[in-house]
Parts: sequence; structure tokens; C-alpha cells
Amino acid sequence: MSNLEENEVGVFLNNENINEIRQMTKKQILGDNYKLLIFKESAFEEVKSIEFSDKTLSRQKTFELINSDNTLQDAAEILIGKSSATKEQVIEQLNLEYGIDDESKLRTMLFASLIGKATENEEMFIINKIKSADLEVYPQTVLFTAIKFMPDLLFTAFQKGKDLTEVIA
Repeated sequence: MSNLEENEVGVFLNNENINEIRQMTKKQILGDNYKLLIFKESAFEEVKSIEFSDKTLSRQKTFELINSDNTLQDAAEILIGKSSATKEQVIEQLNLEYGIDDESKLRTMLFASLIGKATENEEMFIINKIKSADLEVYPQTVLFTAIKFMPDLLFTAFQKGKDLTEVIA
């Protein structure tokens, strides 16, 4: 992929990249990265809303923005609300406050907010989503295959810090 912008956390995708990705295999998408995590939108059903720049966005509105071809413009429209600010002023404010200067960074921030809210409400979010197939991990290693098939009882014990002998007995 030619136009990916890498940072310490992951890869930011722009509209061109997303269209490119739709034509690729998982192995091609993975490239030199360690893992590829593919979330289904249904993984976030428990998240009712997120907070974004003093506004509350519903899960549905958040995904509309993430999937929009004009994420910055659409977000600016929402953030303007009843103020007299222009879209350009709101976009400049997003850049100053959050370092958001393009579509991909805003999408990434919105998605990170969804993940944050989901993990805030459900400590075992990642594991539960792997088990429910709402999160696909590629390549599928032994660890992630084992997670799918481990009994919930073991995860509950782990989460509560119990000794496995207490749970099995």
C-alpha cells in the first residue's frame, strides 16, 4: 500500500487506502505488521455513545462519521451546533486541541474512543469479542485459537484473580 501513514500505535487509513484494502487479501493487508485486528460493527453494540469535543455522539453517528468520505466536514457540522463558528474554524480547533489535521486521524480517534468506552464497560472486551467472532485476529495463532475455545469459567477466574484449582474444584 502506497499511502499509509504509520505511527507508534498503528496505521492511519485514508479513503484511497480503504478502497485499496477492499481488493486485498488479509495477508496483503497485514504486510510487515505483527497482527491485523478486524472488528465487526456489532462488537460495539454495548457502547451507546462516546464523548467527542464536548459533544455526545451515539454509536450510530460515530460509525457514520468513521465511514464517511468527508469525516472532517461532517464532524465539523455536528460540532458547530448552534454556534456561529464556521466549519473551517471548527476543523482548525480540532487540529489545535487534538492534532487532528486529516480524515484518517479523526477516524482513528473516533474508533479509539469506541474501544475505550467498550473496555471501560467490559474488562474482558477483547477476549469476549474474539470468542463471539466479533473480532478476528490475523494471523490466527495458537493463542487466539485457544481463546476461542477456552471455557468462560476460566476467563472469569482469571478476571477475578482466582486460583484455577478453586474454580475446577
